Amino acid sequence: MAAAEVSRNPARMERNAPGPILHAPRPGLLRARAGPREVWFWIGGICALLVLEIALNGTNGYAAGSLATIVHLALGLAVVVRVRARPEEWRLLGPRLAWAGAPLAWLVLAYALGPNQVRASGAFGPEFTIRLGFLALLVAGALLGLRGDSGAKALSSLAVIGALWALAGSVMTWLSGSADRSGEGAGTPHRFAVTLDNPNVAGAALAMIALACLDHYLTRTRTAPVRRVVQGAALFAILVLIVCTGSRAAMIAFALAAVVRLRFAPNSLADRDQVLGYAAVVLAALAVSAAVMSPAFLARFADLTSDLHVRIDAWLLYAGLSVEHPVFGFGLGSFRAVNTAHLTPANAEVMWRFGAAHNFVLQAALEAGWLYVLLLLAWAATFGRAISRRWQRRAPDDPVRTIALVLAIALVCGWVDIALDVPAIASLCAWLAGIALGNALRVAVPRRGSLADEARP
Repeated sequence: MAAAEVSRNPARMERNAPGPILHAPRPGLLRARAGPREVWFWIGGICALLVLEIALNGTNGYAAGSLATIVHLALGLAVVVRVRARPEEWRLLGPRLAWAGAPLAWLVLAYALGPNQVRASGAFGPEFTIRLGFLALLVAGALLGLRGDSGAKALSSLAVIGALWALAGSVMTWLSGSADRSGEGAGTPHRFAVTLDNPNVAGAALAMIALACLDHYLTRTRTAPVRRVVQGAALFAILVLIVCTGSRAAMIAFALAAVVRLRFAPNSLADRDQVLGYAAVVLAALAVSAAVMSPAFLARFADLTSDLHVRIDAWLLYAGLSVEHPVFGFGLGSFRAVNTAHLTPANAEVMWRFGAAHNFVLQAALEAGWLYVLLLLAWAATFGRAISRRWQRRAPDDPVRTIALVLAIALVCGWVDIALDVPAIASLCAWLAGIALGNALRVAVPRRGSLADEARP
């Protein structure tokens, strides 16, 4: 009967597919390796840590960021030791991880051989170690992603733990009387930031969690009615919170990602009911949000054109500055000094409080040069190639597809805002990217022990 159920529901088979079968091991070879329960422990534990870092104002600041980096490096080393990847797995991941490490190698070269302005800011040490922590999370995620249904577990962990933070943090913030933490001065629309200082960053984090909640809602086909009501209520609440942040990028990015996610939902009757239930949740969230937040909501979108002009003027300025030092940039952590030095009477009123370029590509080019950006794009190309191969398999409810959409939300928010400049958001993205990469490269190997091409469904 179980076999018949799997044959009727290929999504269930895909989502719970076994990890790589690499070389029939000798007796006792795997006794020290992490089993399925320990893999689940690592995924849940790392997800809880990263959500906690987001809750603690995104670990902004060099002290908090450096402390988080120490934990990330320790976790990465622990996962490498416990998972004990086989040589075949390292050969599979090696080229992709090498491309991920190439930008860090370039930063070291820039500091050693670059001009004096690269070292002038004095922030190279903490900035570099924070990026080294991103690489450690990427490696840990990739190793865990090769095992079992780790992609589905990562999404479920993000949905549950992220929803707990969003709801509990919102209640605590409102009870403490500090619900408006927008930091934009008097006269601005009331905006909510949960436990963060920036509502746009909060909106990006909530949008990523909301898409994970949507995936969790759609893929739990056998959940009891009470649990389904709880899941729907949590999704409804998070959607309302996204509107309360007033982050237009987060709202638009989530809406587009949700449409794509629903496009790949299975076509069984039960799943169609789930899609209808999700549509009802979205309509209810929009209705409540329009009733409660309509003045601020409409005001934010009414100012979209003027805000976009400000962004474009800033981007043109920063793009021109990046051309002055295209090879090595101005140095890690130098943005505030560079921005302050180039303020004019025409732009000072708006741009004096810019702590980042509001575009992660220009931020990287300003601080580390365009060759650094090219190395990041090379890594993105290798990652995108692995993901696109998995995407084309058209398997319903593939966790790799949903993780890619979660990362796309972060990229959209980072393109027009500062989401990816917050260490905790970037750390979460690095870990999810590793999980997606490991899942996408997961292969089935015949018993003779040689690597085979990825099995087609």
